[in-house]
Amino acid sequence: MKRLYECVKTVALGFVAIMLLFSMPVMIVIHAFPKDPEIEKWIPFIKERAEKRAEAVKEWQKENLAD
Repeated sequence: MKRLYECVKTVALGFVAIMLLFSMPVMIVIHAFPKDPEIEKWIPFIKERAEKRAEAVKEWQKENLAD
């Protein structure tokens, strides 16, 4: 039973180490580059244009690819 406990503990520690390995660079980037208010104000405009483009592509597909 002690061997099983040691195996589970090793696997759990390995999992924690892998999670930290992947999450720490993300956290560093998030803190190194905070949100810029100048860029944030453009996001709704960019989303609106992307939605219009997506609608136009769907309409084009309906017109030209409907065989």
